[in-house]
Amino acid sequence: MGKDKKRRLLPRLGGINIFNNETPAELMDELDELKMSLEKKNQELEKMARSKATANRDYKIALNKKILELRLDKQPATLVSKIAEGDEEVAQLAFEKEIEESLYFIALESLDNIRNAIDITRSKLSWHKVELGNS
Repeated sequence: MGKDKKRRLLPRLGGINIFNNETPAELMDELDELKMSLEKKNQELEKMARSKATANRDYKIALNKKILELRLDKQPATLVSKIAEGDEEVAQLAFEKEIEESLYFIALESLDNIRNAIDITRSKLSWHKVELGNS
C-alpha cells in the first residue's frame, strides 16, 4: 500500500492523527498512567460524595430548624418556607450545598473523560496490533 493511501486510512479525530506515531510500549505506559489517574479520581469522588452529602444534611437541618422556629413564632404557614430559605445562615448552607453538588458532577465528568482516554488508548493498541499483523 502506498504511503499516501496509508496516511489517508489513518484514523483521524477532528482532522488530527490520533495515533501520533506512539509505539505500543508508550501506549502501555499511557494506559498505566490513565489507570492510576482513574483510581485517584475514584478516591477523590468518594470524598466529594461524602462532602456533598454532608452539605446537603447541614442545609436540611438548618432549614427545618428555621421552619420550626418560624412556625413557633406564628408566621403565616404560606410564607414560612420562603422566609426560612431567605435566612442568611440557611441561604449560605444552600449555596455550599450547590457548590458541593457541582464539584461532584464535575468530578464525574472528569472520570468519564479518563475512561474515554483509556478507550482511545486501547483502540490505538488494537490498531497497532492489526498493523503489525499486516506488515
